[in-house]
Amino acid sequence: MTKTYSINYNLSNPGRNYQRLINTIKSLPGTWAHPGGSHWFVSTHLSGVEIRSRLNSVMDGNDQLYIHTVGDDWWTQNASTEIVGWLRANWKSSCRV
Repeated sequence: MTKTYSINYNLSNPGRNYQRLINTIKSLPGTWAHPGGSHWFVSTHLSGVEIRSRLNSVMDGNDQLYIHTVGDDWWTQNASTEIVGWLRANWKSSCRV
């Protein structure tokens, strides 16, 4: 079953290899959207534990990672047309834009 997850991270010194983490997020099976900063949405058949394992493999021990499944309803303000389109296509619930 496909679920949509919200992923947030905080990379700490030393290291801070953003590109390696971003490439790993983009390589997860399914689709993704990047609304900005360290926030990503991923729609995938993987579990949260599987996502954490894949991302943790390219993170340092002092980096923070938050992954949670998204709820039914969502709202946006000043989101790009591309992000709103992705949310509508991958988040099968009511929405307010």
